[in-house]
Order: sequence, then C-alpha cells, then structure tokens
Amino acid sequence: EKAKQQQPRTRERERERMLSGGGAGGRKLHEIQRRWAGTVCLVLLFATPLLCEYLIYYVTIAQCSWPPLPRSEKNAPAPIRVMVFADTHLIGERFGKPFDRLRREAQMQRSFQTALQLLSPDAVLLLGDVFDEGSIASDEEWTEYVRRAKLMFSVPPHIDMHVVVGNHDVGFPAVLHQSNIERFEEVYGPTTGSFWIRHYPFVSINSMAFGRRAPHNIREHAQSRLDVAVKSLKSDDLDLDHPGGFTPAPILISHFPLYRPDESACEMIDVHETFLSRFGTRMAREFSDGVFHHQNSLGKEVLEENPSLDIIHAVQPRFVLSGHTHYTCFYAHQTDLKELTVSTFNWRNRVDPSFFLTHIGPKAVALAKCELPVETTVFLLYIL
Repeated sequence: EKAKQQQPRTRERERERMLSGGGAGGRKLHEIQRRWAGTVCLVLLFATPLLCEYLIYYVTIAQCSWPPLPRSEKNAPAPIRVMVFADTHLIGERFGKPFDRLRREAQMQRSFQTALQLLSPDAVLLLGDVFDEGSIASDEEWTEYVRRAKLMFSVPPHIDMHVVVGNHDVGFPAVLHQSNIERFEEVYGPTTGSFWIRHYPFVSINSMAFGRRAPHNIREHAQSRLDVAVKSLKSDDLDLDHPGGFTPAPILISHFPLYRPDESACEMIDVHETFLSRFGTRMAREFSDGVFHHQNSLGKEVLEENPSLDIIHAVQPRFVLSGHTHYTCFYAHQTDLKELTVSTFNWRNRVDPSFFLTHIGPKAVALAKCELPVETTVFLLYIL
C-alpha cells in the first residue's frame, strides 16, 4: 500500500527532473525544442520576404473587382474593361538612388503584372509621367529608360495598351522641345490622336502642348493633330459596322486635368496629412474637414480654361481621364462633363498608391478604385 502511494510521487519527481534538464530525457527535450525553434526561425526567414515582396500584392489586389454597369448597358456594343494608372515616374540616373530605383520598380512591376493576372482587363491606359527624368534624359539614358519601362509594363498580345505623354516625359509647356516629343512618339505613337478599343473611341492629347506658354509651332501642330483625330473618328464611324447601330461618344485621356479653379469640388479625394506634408505646411493647411481648398496653378497643375473649353468643344467627350496630381479627384465640369483624375502608381510619391478599374459601356462609365499595399504595412510585417 505504501509503495502504491509513493509511485505517483516518483513519477512527478522524474517529470520535474526531465523538464529541468536532468538526465537523458531532459537533454532530449531541449534538443527537440532547439530544433523546433530553428525550424520556425528558418520558416520565418523565408516566409516574411515571400509575403512582403510577392504574396501581399495578390492578397491586396484580389480584393479589387470590376464595377457593375446598369443592366441597360449590357446591350451591344459589348462593354469593355479598362485598367487605368498614372504617374509611374521611373527613377532616372541623375537624381535617383540605385536602391530606391530597384525597390520602386520591383513594387510597380509586381503590382502591374499581378493586376493583369487577376483582373484580366481588355485594355490598359497609362496617363503620363512614365519617366521621372524623361524631359532631361540624354538619348542613351532615354533608351535605357524605355527598356526598363517595357520590361515592367509588358502586356500580352490580346491586351491593348495606350500611353499618354506627361510633363516629366517631355517637359512643361514653357520648355517643350519637339525632339523630346518625337522620341516619345517613336516608342508610344502620336501624342495627340485617336484610337479605338473594340467599338469604343478614345482621343488622347499632349496636354502640355495646348498650354498657353507652349511654343507656338508646337501648339499649332497639336491643334492640327487634334482636328485630324476628330475627323478621323467621324470617318471611322462611317466605315465601321457598330453593333446595335450605336456609336458611343469618345473618351478623352490627358495627363494634365482639364481646367478647374481649385480642388474644393473634388469627390473621392484621397489627400491626407502624410501626403500633403511633402509639399510644405501651406498645402497641408488647405485640407480640412475632408475638403481640399487648394487653388490650382494654371498651366502647371491643370490646363488653362480656354484651351480646356476648346478641347471639349472639338472632341465632345462623354468622359475624361487624367493624372498628374498624384491624388484622386472625381470632378463635374460646368458642362456636366465628368472627369476622373487618377492617383499615382508609385510608392515614391505616396505610401498608398492606387489605380482604377473602368467598366465602359455604350453610355455609362463605372469606376472602382483599386488600392495597392500600403508601404508602412509592409515595413511593420518585416519588423513583426
């Protein structure tokens, strides 16, 4: 009876001795713990970069979806799905740092290719400022720039891609040079012209060339091209057999937004203190209660009023897509024309870049903002 009472005590003492490291059992337990700890560390060592540099783009972009169109818009011609992004600002050799360049370009390439894979757009529009130093790049630097851009933003043959020219690509209106425009057009086609995506017409403009301070010959040439583009659309309209016998009005795409005096009427505005602090305290103070009271600089932040009205009158667009500001703004012009200004695609410009999904029907345009991973979130994942 006494031996039976001592047996549990003996087992308990043996267990305590093993846990405290005494004997062969304790050494074996510690060895198992060390192996598990090493395995966990090894898994984390590889899993964290895999999550932060690859999987996070799939997890984030997988939450995006194409916005629905009204049922009446599902008739012919069939709607198209267009992915729209802007202001990629590929870093140049003069002012950019090598690590910053590699980091930003890896982020943008992964985001772009993941979006193509998950969302399967019919077409892609890049709304200018492809390059950060395009307007000052030498011919050798330009060639290298183009090589990198084509690698990052490559699309399969069945997806149309059209690129708008921006001020960082060729220069602001006052410093425009025809040579810069010509080398951009050698790669991306006419900077002012028209094109079709399926049965939907588009007109693209070199918005800097229409600025009041642009050289006269460049401004005249751009205007002439715009006139030809509008006439070409009307001619194509007669030649094409449009489904349902209906031809949609064109969509205008530009780098500079069309004239708007300030940003107080912007909807979907996504400025915040972190973003505005990069531009100084004055601009930060202009944002309050969800309204951005910033007064636009004409010819630098938006196109001047008269050229904007002339373009609207010539093209008669039903919608406008623009970039340049690095933040989102949905704006209703006095003519009841709607314009979407798309934010930047580059983390160098803000910690929370984004792009848009546009579902385009015969009469309606549905919009959905698609956010990319927030950079501070990536840093926190690395720290944790």
